[in-house]
Amino acid sequence: MRSVQLAFGRLDDDAADEAEIAQATEDALRAAAQAQAKASAEELRLLDTLEDWARRASARPDAKAEALFAYLERTCRPKGRVGSLPGTTSA
Repeated sequence: MRSVQLAFGRLDDDAADEAEIAQATEDALRAAAQAQAKASAEELRLLDTLEDWARRASARPDAKAEALFAYLERTCRPKGRVGSLPGTTSA
């Protein structure tokens, strides 16, 4: 873990150019990846389950957005038509 801290600490140092910054970033990310433990079979299964849930949930309409759309329909189109606001006439 100390190697990860040292690698990321180098990113805080003043770098002379972008190439040094890029190299320090690459070194820090490599150190972090090597320090990280491999995911277990159970963790991978849980990640798959979460990914499936997120994919299904992303297709579901947002309840607050649905309520807003319903309110706008009732308010702006009370008779189901554009231009049907109270006090207006439609052509």
